[in-house]
Amino acid sequence: DQFDKVDTAYVVAQDRESNIIGCARLLPTTQPYLLGEIFPQLLNGMPIPCSPEIWELSRFSAVDFSNPPSSASQAVSSPVSIAILQEAINFAREQGAKQ
Repeated sequence: DQFDKVDTAYVVAQDRESNIIGCARLLPTTQPYLLGEIFPQLLNGMPIPCSPEIWELSRFSAVDFSNPPSSASQAVSSPVSIAILQEAINFAREQGAKQ
């Protein structure tokens, strides 16, 4: 989409065979981003965030085909999901994000 640019950040998880098993897209809110441009109604009238301290995470996905979850709650809290979220948070913090 229009938010995938040269400077867009991605966190990508790979399995032992180098297959991609998860990803997350990170965008600072100081440039156009999905929530602010496409879904501002989800903010219910609140101001659209625009700060180097606030980043958006989108396009999150994670699935470990070698250890598939047996329920939706297991998928959300799978080791791959948690690892991607941790890396995304770490990266955003390194860039100055606080939210």
